[in-house]
Amino acid sequence: MVDGTPRELRRRGGRRDTGGSAGRRFVVYWLPALVWAGVIFGLSSMSEPPKPGPVAELPGWTLLAHGSEYFILGVLLFRAGGAIEGWRPSSAYLFAAFAATLYGATDELHQVFVPERQMDALDWLVDCLGASVGALVMLPWRYKRNKT
Repeated sequence: MVDGTPRELRRRGGRRDTGGSAGRRFVVYWLPALVWAGVIFGLSSMSEPPKPGPVAELPGWTLLAHGSEYFILGVLLFRAGGAIEGWRPSSAYLFAAFAATLYGATDELHQVFVPERQMDALDWLVDCLGASVGALVMLPWRYKRNKT
């Protein structure tokens, strides 16, 4: 039987049992990240994505939108990576940052095929920054969770 004793926690790399079946873990940890990636893909597929009212009048609001989208993706991918048995928080961070960076690159490439859209290196850099910061803000939470 798996218990929460310090010896058992050390054996499992400091991670408590996340509980539940693999299907439940997928729904709780991976599905949100996949759904959000689908939202990003859907928005990138539009020639003219919806504009958020008065915020759209601000200079650089598209960069803010990119950074925000990928900040959320970074958080969700960090959560998913953190649910992988044996992964340390630093591994979850690297996974989230790398996966979101790769997804951002494919998203920019995808926009080449959308009418009135184009690939933009600055957008991709903002995507990378947003995802990295999103995953970074999760690190203290994850380290704290591992210690309890």
